[in-house]
Amino acid sequence: IAPHEEFAQRLIRGDVPHMQIRVAGSARFCDEWKSILKTIAPHRQHVDPDRRVRPTLNVVFFDHDRRYRINPQIVESAVERISRIASVNLIVVPGVGSHQLSPEKSRHTYPIDQSTDAFGLIAWSDVVMTTASSIVIDAILLDKVFVYPKYFHDNEMVFEKHQFCRTALDDDQLAKMLEDIWETDIEKRVPPSHKESIKEFMTEVVYGGKLDRDVLTNYVECIEKIALRFKAQRELLTD
Repeated sequence: IAPHEEFAQRLIRGDVPHMQIRVAGSARFCDEWKSILKTIAPHRQHVDPDRRVRPTLNVVFFDHDRRYRINPQIVESAVERISRIASVNLIVVPGVGSHQLSPEKSRHTYPIDQSTDAFGLIAWSDVVMTTASSIVIDAILLDKVFVYPKYFHDNEMVFEKHQFCRTALDDDQLAKMLEDIWETDIEKRVPPSHKESIKEFMTEVVYGGKLDRDVLTNYVECIEKIALRFKAQRELLTD
């Protein structure tokens, strides 16, 4: 089961037969599942109110495992620089596995958070920064500004072809971008053109190309068909 067509094509390139693949959308990010998730796994953790320094631009950076072609020296230097911008209140979340920006391995001037849940941090923020992570979807679902420091890694992301992220190609661009966002009125930080691009992105990546797709029903139907097929095969073997 593939969430979207580009993922399906990746499976095909990996020699998975086309007839065995079904594009069904993303169960993790669809509206149906998010409403269910809130009832079974409510987010009780929140950022300490004392850390919401005013007046500042609250920025959370989700680092990523260096195995995903992350450039750790560039990341470390850039994060250190933006943490010194007077208008920026930065929190860093280390990448799972590598912890390249963890307290044990880094001399830093910014707070590192390894305990608050991602949803709570995104809700607290004005700006979300990340590279090779689906956190971008959580950010745009909460109407946050997404800043993409492309030069932090050597990958090409599916969201790059959509024009809703603010892309920085070096430290100077990143610093200026954050300062410009801070100087922009909150209601104007996500322009109408970005909102339209976000809708197109969500349609493609979360709903598998069909905005009105019932994702969870698609998954149930697909699993049921597979179960019936295996049941029939077992019955043939036992006859």
